[in-house]
Amino acid sequence: MLLLLGVADPISKSWAQPATTSGELRKWHKITLTFKGPNVAETSDPNPFTDYRFNVTFTHESGSPTYVVPGYFAADGNAANTSATSGDQWRVHFAPDKVGTWNYQVSFRTGSNVAINLAANAGRSAGFMDGTTGSLDVAATNKSGQDFRARGRAEYVGQHYLQLAETKEWFVKAGADAPENMLAYDDFDATPNNGNRRKSWQPHQRDYSAADAESFTWDGGKGTEMLGVVRYLGEIKKVNAMSFLTFSLDGDDDNVYPHLQNTGSNSWNQVYHTRFDVSKMDQWERIFEYADRKGVFLHFKTHETENDQLMNDNEGKVYYRELVARYAHHLALVWNISEEISISEGQTKSWLSFLEDTDPYGHPKGFHTYPNQQDRYDDFTGNQSDMTYASIQTGGGSGQVHRDVAKQVNASRNANQRWIVCNDEQGSAQVGVDCDPKDRAFVRDDVLWGALMAGGMGVEYYYGYQTCESDLTAQNHRTRDQKYTDAAIALEFFQKYFQSYL
Repeated sequence: MLLLLGVADPISKSWAQPATTSGELRKWHKITLTFKGPNVAETSDPNPFTDYRFNVTFTHESGSPTYVVPGYFAADGNAANTSATSGDQWRVHFAPDKVGTWNYQVSFRTGSNVAINLAANAGRSAGFMDGTTGSLDVAATNKSGQDFRARGRAEYVGQHYLQLAETKEWFVKAGADAPENMLAYDDFDATPNNGNRRKSWQPHQRDYSAADAESFTWDGGKGTEMLGVVRYLGEIKKVNAMSFLTFSLDGDDDNVYPHLQNTGSNSWNQVYHTRFDVSKMDQWERIFEYADRKGVFLHFKTHETENDQLMNDNEGKVYYRELVARYAHHLALVWNISEEISISEGQTKSWLSFLEDTDPYGHPKGFHTYPNQQDRYDDFTGNQSDMTYASIQTGGGSGQVHRDVAKQVNASRNANQRWIVCNDEQGSAQVGVDCDPKDRAFVRDDVLWGALMAGGMGVEYYYGYQTCESDLTAQNHRTRDQKYTDAAIALEFFQKYFQSYL
């Protein structure tokens, strides 16, 4: 049963329309509520990304838990297919963690930069759906297997491993750290080809399965190659993680960013700093949603060392709010402030704090350093910050992964806030994890098992710049097929024999 009520709109002086609901009304599933709000465009004034704040508070009938979930401007509500830049559809995604009735209430506020103001009554009522209430009757999940909707959210519970909330399994990961410009894909709207680095992902067309992925394509069947990438990792090789930059302007690659193009597409100065490409971000969501089905953990690398100083504090917060509103409902992910971080301790802590206050589900968050800068973590342990995830980069020496991972595991434990610690980049920048059959034993013994036996939650494989397919050029994960076979064996072993020890 679904009950939806409307309320008077104090600004437009009309009756606010109830939400349109989509998705299965089941525990751990993505439930989407879409409301009719102001008809605006990506370039409108007031800015729909900064000067409106759309939140929906969901409370279980028992009184607990309560989640304040950010929503976002969705153009015509079908932008992935239409490439729309304007419309009156406003959307929120909710992933409930209890069976039963969930009651909700909408807050829709307006004012200068109200989107990043955390005060409940910031700005003033924006009318339309502000104050709308309703309820959702949520049934048990009916999924099985690797699908995260069968196993529940990967939650940080104060231990060195995430715990899958439905099955209570401890989560151990292995997967791809490369290419960092994974999202520089032909089929995403307005993705440039700076440096001739845009990808077709054609080698993974063979891995696309229309039987279970066709509904995730867009605009007449686009996206099949990247959906094949997800299936190759999650179903065919049975590994469970992939990482990607969501912002690479002025970095090693200039082709990935969610921001709306302004005068060009080569640099931060050529895009709008606080406006976003609605259709592109909707298309990203199709890939991420399919990853949930295939049990693939999403590692959001939100900046890199070359560009993490470009955004000021408020621009960064607008960016993070948009990421959270659109993607935080996914059940297994981490927010990584920067790869090879170069911003100040204060700025890092500010953005970690904002994520802590904005992400309703408390996904893990942290940052990644150069191998010789791991002492940066020292100022974030314990109660010094909201950090819960250390993304470790190591050198290529024997035993280095084990030593570096163990150091951060022990340091966080000694500070009374245990972190998730992962080796997410290894070896020299030139080699990393080389193409098969090179270095198979070393990667298996020193990297994979080195991280796991040090108490780390797992690894992601970095592809070096002098290998057959590199961190920028890679389009074929089969170049490391043997190494993913070894990783899958390790994951199965830990799942079967180490659950009680993790």
